[in-house]
Amino acid sequence: MVKYTIGDALKKGIALLNENKIENPGLDARIFLCDILGCNTVFLTVHRDDELSPEEAEKFFSYINRRKG
Repeated sequence: MVKYTIGDALKKGIALLNENKIENPGLDARIFLCDILGCNTVFLTVHRDDELSPEEAEKFFSYINRRKG
């Protein structure tokens, strides 16, 4: 399983949403990750090098895939 930091997961999630022409991909990705981590967007910036657990990463990318359609 690939390990993701918060920053890496956001970059990949935004890229995936962008590829599918989703409006505001950065906002959507941050909202999903904040929901999963129970945090605010400032936390994502300050802790961008923190590693997500495999469960958090899996849940995040499942949100991204559902949003892609």
